[in-house]
Amino acid sequence: MSFKRNILIGLLMICLGTGLIIGGTVYKQDTDKKLDSWPHAEAVVVDYDSEYRRDSDGDSTIMYSEILEFEADGETYRVKSNSSSNIRPRIGAVREIAYDPVNPRNIVEKASNKMLFIILFIAGGAFAAVGLLLTVTSFVKRKS
Repeated sequence: MSFKRNILIGLLMICLGTGLIIGGTVYKQDTDKKLDSWPHAEAVVVDYDSEYRRDSDGDSTIMYSEILEFEADGETYRVKSNSSSNIRPRIGAVREIAYDPVNPRNIVEKASNKMLFIILFIAGGAFAAVGLLLTVTSFVKRKS
């Protein structure tokens, strides 16, 4: 690859990685704020939705989204989880959530907040590190 192309790819990877880290941090701060200020409840997994997804190789994976039930202000609500997994949910499992007091169907799950932040932080760090390495090695090779 040419010097300019390596530098461009490296800088794009650094920008993408930095964006993932910043986006993950903003997301975590927003959800932490909701977790701190919204009422909490224990939600029970009462059902799940399943969906087949194809990856770029054409392989099919089944993804599950939990259907959670909880009580807020004397009413029972059923909401679909904001996250999904390839692991089938266990009916009866309990999840800690926070819900919007104005619209209780709007929830934040305590556990998913940490996991998404970790994934974004690791992916962002990896992109930024590879981009930085590509950029630095391109300059070093050009000088020699």
